[in-house]
Amino acid sequence: MSRSYSEFQKLADALGATCPQSVIPALPLPDTSAATHDEDDRLVKLAFQMWFARVTADAAVVRDDELRSFVESDFGYNPSSKAKRRMPSAFYFPKGSRAADEADDSLTVAKGHVGRLELGLAETAKTIERVAKARRSVAVACVDVGEHLASFASTEAYAPLAGGINKLARTTKLNADILAAQVSTRHICARVPTLSEC
Repeated sequence: MSRSYSEFQKLADALGATCPQSVIPALPLPDTSAATHDEDDRLVKLAFQMWFARVTADAAVVRDDELRSFVESDFGYNPSSKAKRRMPSAFYFPKGSRAADEADDSLTVAKGHVGRLELGLAETAKTIERVAKARRSVAVACVDVGEHLASFASTEAYAPLAGGINKLARTTKLNADILAAQVSTRHICARVPTLSEC
């Protein structure tokens, strides 16, 4: 099954409307800060497989027509008309689903808190992703500076100055290696679990 990110977004919105009793986790990010394109694709695919496994663990979602349409459609997914409406919050409660005196029901209050926390965690994950990309840019810049310093050291006639520039070049390259290692392990520490996993 091949689906675009926008189709997964449509599915998440549709399931939020048609399955108000279920907690639909936030979608994973569409890209990572992996060093190669193949590794990025592998990590994104793995994240979406985990998301889909969490969603289909809910019995109500598995029986939902929107999920069946998503899986069985041949040329892309479009939600049915009843699920196209966008909910103002992460959870939707149809009118008449609870009495007026049930407004402070603990489950209702908890669902509201879960929705706000999930949105906050998604924003945190996006921020960490931006930081990782910035670190990768800094690592590339440090490597470039180290190479330039090494070439300056090789052309410097005064030996003590050439030695000092050479040491500075090695230190800069070592710093770049440390930054690159931090970026490559970012996907381990940057993955923010959803509340349904806790």
